[in-house]
Amino acid sequence: RVALVTGAGGTLGGAVARAFGREGASVLVGYRRSQDEADAVVADIEAAGGAAHACQLDVTDQDSVEDFVGQADRRYGRIDVLVNTAGRLDEADTVRFEQMSAEAATTLLAVDVIGATRMCHAVIPHMRRAGRGAIVNFSSTYGNGINPENAINWVPVTYCAAKGAIRGLTTSLARDLAPEI
Repeated sequence: RVALVTGAGGTLGGAVARAFGREGASVLVGYRRSQDEADAVVADIEAAGGAAHACQLDVTDQDSVEDFVGQADRRYGRIDVLVNTAGRLDEADTVRFEQMSAEAATTLLAVDVIGATRMCHAVIPHMRRAGRGAIVNFSSTYGNGINPENAINWVPVTYCAAKGAIRGLTTSLARDLAPEI
């Protein structure tokens, strides 16, 4: 199998990429800023006998998304799995809604929601040609909203909205693409 993992230079994405590598998948490790961490993920996969390649990816940029998916197709000849773990939650954004700038909110939504949407849209034709595939979008329990007792001071409303949108995207795609994907 061939797995594409976004945000694989981070803790969660790196763990997902390593797990796919351990199971014998060839993995395209997508990272935005953390090349050293992505290279470490690749090294771990290769040390375990797997195949992996790190590739810079900005899920908010269509050209970057197309290049990433194209590299997977050229390098491995197929795309079996897409895992979207790329996300954004900077410490500076961990404020109440009215204190978060519109620019910061838009960036968070662009990475979490639009980025996942771009990635899904880019891989679906490859999976359709193969007659199968799987897409995994990571969300959060915060997609159900904030628990004011323990989270209002550090989880922004926009983050919760983004994670709720990912849930809606995933559920809707599952219904639209089944049974092949």
